[in-house]
Amino acid sequence: MTSLGARVVLAASNAARKVGQSLDSLGKSMEVVKYSERLVPSTRFVAVDGVTPTVSTNTAFVAPNASVIGDVTLGKDASVWYGATVR
Repeated sequence: MTSLGARVVLAASNAARKVGQSLDSLGKSMEVVKYSERLVPSTRFVAVDGVTPTVSTNTAFVAPNASVIGDVTLGKDASVWYGATVR
């Protein structure tokens, strides 16, 4: 048997979820232009004239949409962030 407080919280959360879903559906129906973002495959590491980038095994982070092109060396704890191009 659940307590009265637990039942009130459950009822309120279900009502909030239904209101949110209704608002989401209303917003979708009101859209004038249906925009869908298309993700382009990353070109992450690109060789130029046969020279490929060198990346340390301790590199902290290379973002999925970052590009590292040509004669580049990424050392220990280097980071290349979103949208960045390193040549």
